[in-house]
Amino acid sequence: MTKPSGLRFQFCLPRKKQTCRPDRSHPVLVEIRDRLKNVIISGGENISSIEVEGVLLRHPAVQEVAIVGLPHERWGEASHAFVVLRQGAQTDDAELREFARATTSLTSKRRTA
Repeated sequence: MTKPSGLRFQFCLPRKKQTCRPDRSHPVLVEIRDRLKNVIISGGENISSIEVEGVLLRHPAVQEVAIVGLPHERWGEASHAFVVLRQGAQTDDAELREFARATTSLTSKRRTA
């Protein structure tokens, strides 16, 4: 197997069920897409990942956040946060959970991971 001469990234935000068609003259090593769905269904409740991200972004220590649904044995899916903190900031998951509970009326807040 030969090594490609350089990395090539394809940034793709498909609408509905469109697929991205890479330029076939270069191998696509990494393909970045928008999330496949914006709603996490957990225990019969619909959780908007965008709404939860918006709440966590209001925390002074949070620079970036992404909420995804991961399989959960009891609930079907559970929301999980991937958080990037601002430089020099410190916090933990318990503080972020409490912040989300105090800041929003999300019905799913009791299961936020």
